[in-house]
Amino acid sequence: MVYYRYFVYLLFLKSIADVRVWRLIYSTTGVSYSSTCAIVFAEASKYSRSSNCDDRIITQLDLSLYQEGSILYFFTENEIKKVKNGREKIKSENRVRPSKFTGYGIIFELPFCVTKFANRQTGKELSNQTGLPVNEGVSKIELYHCNGEAKVLYISTVKNPNGEWYRKDPNTNNWRSVSIIKNKKPEAVSECIIRKLATEAGCGKSSCTVDISKKEEYSKVPISVLKKDETSYDIYTHSPSEYPEVKYGNTTLMYVDRDGEKYKQISGDNVEKVSVYRWKENDKPLVLKMKGFDKSVTYYQNVSDNNEKWQRVTNNTTEEAPEELLDNTNCKVNNMVVLDLSFDNSLHCSADKKGYCCSLCSKKKINVIEEKFTIPNTRETLTSYLHSPDSKCKVHKIKYKDSKTNNVKIIDLPDLSLPKDHIVQLSVYYCSHNPVLIYVKKGNNSWKWYVKSGESTWKHCDELSGKTPKNTEECETRIRFTKILQEAGCSFTQGKCTSLLHKVKIDISEKPNKAGHSKTYISGPEDVEVFLSQYYGPKDFNKLVHKTPHASFTLTEIKYKSNAINLHWPKEPVTEVNVFFWKHDVDHAKPLLLRIGKIEGEEWYENSSDDKRWTKVEGDLQDNKLVDKLSETNCRVSDAYSFDLSKTSEYTSVCTTIKVEESDDTEKRLGYTRYIHSTPKESFILLDVTNVPSNIILDTLVLPVHGVHRVHVLRPKNSEKPTLLYIETTDKINSQWYGKEEAEHIEL
Repeated sequence: MVYYRYFVYLLFLKSIADVRVWRLIYSTTGVSYSSTCAIVFAEASKYSRSSNCDDRIITQLDLSLYQEGSILYFFTENEIKKVKNGREKIKSENRVRPSKFTGYGIIFELPFCVTKFANRQTGKELSNQTGLPVNEGVSKIELYHCNGEAKVLYISTVKNPNGEWYRKDPNTNNWRSVSIIKNKKPEAVSECIIRKLATEAGCGKSSCTVDISKKEEYSKVPISVLKKDETSYDIYTHSPSEYPEVKYGNTTLMYVDRDGEKYKQISGDNVEKVSVYRWKENDKPLVLKMKGFDKSVTYYQNVSDNNEKWQRVTNNTTEEAPEELLDNTNCKVNNMVVLDLSFDNSLHCSADKKGYCCSLCSKKKINVIEEKFTIPNTRETLTSYLHSPDSKCKVHKIKYKDSKTNNVKIIDLPDLSLPKDHIVQLSVYYCSHNPVLIYVKKGNNSWKWYVKSGESTWKHCDELSGKTPKNTEECETRIRFTKILQEAGCSFTQGKCTSLLHKVKIDISEKPNKAGHSKTYISGPEDVEVFLSQYYGPKDFNKLVHKTPHASFTLTEIKYKSNAINLHWPKEPVTEVNVFFWKHDVDHAKPLLLRIGKIEGEEWYENSSDDKRWTKVEGDLQDNKLVDKLSETNCRVSDAYSFDLSKTSEYTSVCTTIKVEESDDTEKRLGYTRYIHSTPKESFILLDVTNVPSNIILDTLVLPVHGVHRVHVLRPKNSEKPTLLYIETTDKINSQWYGKEEAEHIEL
């Protein structure tokens, strides 16, 4: 779309006593008219030195045609004469920006008056012009038109050199005053307002655009950047014009009021600056501020992933975008949440169990749980509130509202870099409804304590290093807690050191997921975590250790495969429960011994072979005594026996009696005597063989051997022959000879 701007000046050359007729004429010789231009025709029937038109200077301006290349002449009564210094060619250029158009200027100016505007081609008089007649002495007129018709007019007078602006009504010949740029000279008005006025006058559509994706100057639109170190946001301010259309790249921005339903395009009238607030960690625009020349402020907040849809904030007219508005939008757009540790927020969110988030969230992103326990003896309650952000969110700020001043304060914890350090849990303790002690657990499973050390400063709390909020139930740790809270101004007394113990059930059928790997399971009746770890025990045995996060607990029950083991467990606080297994029991199917560790001393129990009946072991089981007891119990529980190959008659092996029978049949003809070793069990585990003769080869024997029925030892009568061993299995299929070749010729 092309606009033209023209300037009209009248000359003052004679004294007040002279009377002259001045005309603005144009030549038609060899030059065609332009349908998209207009002529400014001025006719003065009188003139005087007066600048206020007291002598009734009558001036009519014809806003119809203009011929490019015209020369300005003036006429006297007697002759037509070219004025050497009073003429210039009118220059007309098709420019995209009207503000760059070149008009024409005359050396001498004559203040004149305007009574009416007319269009000689149509014969219409624009007599309904607002503000006519102008009797103050006009010094300058600028005309903007398109499609051969005037649309925008500027008139400067002697008394008002800054001038007045008018635009044509698109449906009538009436002209209306433009108040928003009143008293502004043309050079002070940007192209966008001219386009906007022409658009309103029926001359196409304004196309002035503010692109909020830009960070540097574009299309002559300056951008200033304000980076506020004390906040998490940068501000990019665009200074385009009074009538911007706002886009993000090629995307037109649409907005809706909070209570509205239909989206409308973001644009503005009388806009001086457009500011874009961005989070420092990425380029997504969060909040848009449009400031008018009348100091009015309108805010829009981003409510979409593609930056297209926005919501107008109707209840805020502050000069700077409030931090809460930016934080809420950042939460919606970037999943960056603010932990609000205000006491009322912790109290109410934990009570209704709904959590909290920003005003734009469809669901709550931060859960709050109240945690408390009563200090024994003093009966005082220590309460904390656990804030847990959703796993998809990151914390970029921690704040609270001071209960005394009602001011919002930011909590800056040392060595905590947000949002880089991913907070998964935060527990807060209050004094006088203000936070004084904070526990932070990060995504890498590390945690730290912080205590308030001044009006707005925090420091590491080394006294609680290595402890978690659950450790407050330990007597020693609880004393530290109450001391720290006392120093912070809380009215706690320490009381006596009486432990508050959880009731725990231990399930010894629980086993690691893989060999050597630990696991955690939940134990009733108070849903306590139990950590299960595997360790190498003495000799051929392993042990599993069951512990809780607490230093001690009350053992209410031990069960195995859902069956309770009926014993009177110790009433004293228990520190851990150990279960011992034979190392070849890879499935941990047959527990052998139980060790119950106490703050003072320990108790031992052995399996009575059916996993349900256990017997308390009197005395201590240290070193070799423990190995002997494990071997004995494994012998009985697993039916795992050791055989003495030197025996020729009945003997005892750990927990059982082994019968030996001598055979006098076929083997005697071959020079052998057979000794058959058997147990009361039809099937057992061959755990080991002892007193092995030197003349037998057993390098292929792999122990233990399962499913054994009997053990045969063939002893030669002649020392030159080897001893032979035959292991007879219950299924007969896996029975095996051990010794030299002679064994192949022996029939059983």
